[in-house]
Amino acid sequence: MATIEIDEGEFANLRRIRETVAKIAAVPEGKKLMQKAHKLVDPNAVTPDLDEDEKKIAAQTEWQKKFEDLQSKIDAKDAEREKNEKLASLNSKMESGRRALRDAGWTKEGIEGVEKLMEDKGILDHEIAAAFIEKQNPPQEVMSPRAFGGFNFVEQPKDEDAFLKALLDSKGDDDNAVLRAAVDAVSDLRGAARR
Repeated sequence: MATIEIDEGEFANLRRIRETVAKIAAVPEGKKLMQKAHKLVDPNAVTPDLDEDEKKIAAQTEWQKKFEDLQSKIDAKDAEREKNEKLASLNSKMESGRRALRDAGWTKEGIEGVEKLMEDKGILDHEIAAAFIEKQNPPQEVMSPRAFGGFNFVEQPKDEDAFLKALLDSKGDDDNAVLRAAVDAVSDLRGAARR
């Protein structure tokens, strides 16, 4: 080995650099920073710690991607299952509502009208939609024949005594008198039922 002469100042300076580099290399983060600096000036430099870290990061990234893909598949299956459960529940509720309307005497066309209203107004309950339709279209009141003067096209007796006399005279064969008695009886029954 050849001997080179250097002055003492330069030797002390080299020794200080060497000690500083040794101190930096003794700390793991410092060692990596030194290898990064070396790579900056020499891209072909061997940097085992940096290369190992890059391999770890690549493996971690790959596992992270696999995990995220798996999680997204699980989330998609959960969302699909939840959607199917909600649809099944809604279908069951719709069928139950149809059945209730059929049991209440609604016709097929009436039920279709209720469901059209439900769709138009965003109502999910057959009972509510049916109540709305019934409120908007109340049933007509049943009119008694008395409201039109009866179905008698022949003049009726004007007072009660004349009515009884006509009934007795005809021995029950006067259809007008019998019809009037029947209408009176039905009206009296309806009046009693409302009280």
